Amino acid sequence: MAQTEEKKVVFRHFLLPGLLLLTLSTLVVYRFTSRTQPDDERARARVILKSIHNLEVSHRKSHGSYIPINAFNNADILKLRSTPGRFRYRVDITDSSFVATAKADMDGDGEVEIWQVNHHSDQPILVKED
Repeated sequence: MAQTEEKKVVFRHFLLPGLLLLTLSTLVVYRFTSRTQPDDERARARVILKSIHNLEVSHRKSHGSYIPINAFNNADILKLRSTPGRFRYRVDITDSSFVATAKADMDGDGEVEIWQVNHHSDQPILVKED
């Protein structure tokens, strides 16, 4: 019977606090590593803008010019009409440069968030916050 009491004491003093600590740690890690839907949308937009940058740079190396891409002209190149998410994409060009833009009204207030990438850098930058 003494051994049973010792097991209960060990459980109460070590295992129960350990399980509680593990549970709380898991919740904290989940809270700080999980992204919200707007964060997922922004991440997707940055990936698509990087892809557009790579396409433009490759096209210029092969053909000597950039490609203007918008929803009305030739969006089928990147399937921009069927791209999931809120952002809409456009590429404006000149003879020696391009700017790819992603725009979205993230919270429905009429103000748009704008991300851009250009011929100088493949890293999208936030131009205007929603």
